[in-house]
Amino acid sequence: LFEDEFGRIDIFNSQMVFEINAERLIYWSTLPEQYESLILVAEPQIISSVGDGDYGFVCGYQDADNFIVLEISEDGYYSIWKYEDDEYVSLVEWTFADEVATGGPFTMAAYCGADRLALAVNDTLLAETVDPNYRPGSVGLAAGCWDNPNLRVGFENFYILQP
Repeated sequence: LFEDEFGRIDIFNSQMVFEINAERLIYWSTLPEQYESLILVAEPQIISSVGDGDYGFVCGYQDADNFIVLEISEDGYYSIWKYEDDEYVSLVEWTFADEVATGGPFTMAAYCGADRLALAVNDTLLAETVDPNYRPGSVGLAAGCWDNPNLRVGFENFYILQP
């Protein structure tokens, strides 16, 4: 689906697999449809661990400089953040959660809408916030690395539900 010198996104064994081979890098894949409010569900699986990789959902995607990410990390944290005019804005700071620290398996879910943003793992609500500048947009999946490259994470059973 996508490949450059820093990694790739591909379909392998019924999973959308993100391979990130560089530090401080995030890749995402979005669908072309626009959504007002929705629930996203997926089952992520770490294929090749790096210890601090992160992965989750993209919503409200306008372009590469304007989108929201709801994600968890391999080392037990979760966050909701966005790029707004190519500037990083934290909506929910990275926070440790025992539910994420187990390492999975996980069913992740997110709600994205003008009324709120929410992130859950295995039916446990981790975070909820409001982005007053939220705009409907495309949705998808994301994965990234911070200090340790060579992350491989796969997503299965990706659902988009409209409430």
